Amino acid sequence: MDGDSALSYFMIGLMPFLVSAILLCFILYIVAGVASQAHSRPAQASIGQLEGQNLEYALQGHVPRDVELYDSANATGRNIPEWLKRRATAASCCAMNSR
Repeated sequence: MDGDSALSYFMIGLMPFLVSAILLCFILYIVAGVASQAHSRPAQASIGQLEGQNLEYALQGHVPRDVELYDSANATGRNIPEWLKRRATAASCCAMNSR
C-alpha cells in the first residue's frame, strides 16, 4: 500500500463528515434568516399602523387612542419636548444634506 492510496482512503473516510458539516452550516443559515425575519415583523407592523393613523389624522382630524400627538399647526405643537425638537432638527438637517 503506497502513500497515495492511503491518503485517498483517508479522504473518503472524511467525506461524510465534511458533507454533514456543510449541510449543517446551510441549515443554520436558513434558520437564522427565518428567525431574523420573524423578529423584525412586529416592528414593521407597528410602523405601518402608525402610518395609517397618521393618514387618518391628516385627512379626518381623528386623534387615535393611546397616541401622544404634537401637531405644529395646533396648540399642541408648542408643548413639544426638547429631546424631540433636537431629534427632529437633526433629522431635517441630515435629510437636507442628502439631497
